[in-house]
Amino acid sequence: MKDLYTALSVEPDAESDRIAAAAASQPEMQDFTAILLDPDKRAGYDRVRTTLNEIAELRFRLGLPNNNEWFRKNFPNHSRWLQLQAHDRRVAEQNAQREAEAEAARQAVHSARAGWRMAPELLAISSLLLIAGLVAGYLYLY
Repeated sequence: MKDLYTALSVEPDAESDRIAAAAASQPEMQDFTAILLDPDKRAGYDRVRTTLNEIAELRFRLGLPNNNEWFRKNFPNHSRWLQLQAHDRRVAEQNAQREAEAEAARQAVHSARAGWRMAPELLAISSLLLIAGLVAGYLYLY
């Protein structure tokens, strides 16, 4: 089933005069006006269109069309499915980017902490040298 609104490049809530103007500018789309300009037929079409979009969304979310060819073949221009697919792809890319940034931050913290691992040993050695210096100074004076 074609998405008539997408074919005419109008929004689903477009007024009748906007639909008529869009159909007039595209003579091959004149047949669509019989459905979209009749209020009863348009209401029926809108119900079916909404149902198909909901079914498509459900199938997509459930992963039923594993390679999505079934939907693409049967409903090639229903934009809701395409929007969902694009949205999920963007979310996956953003999650991957955030994970990469978090891993880079973890590595930076790990590298910064690596320099402080020697701190206890250095503190002990410098303390011993200080004590040795104090003892040597005390012995020198007496």
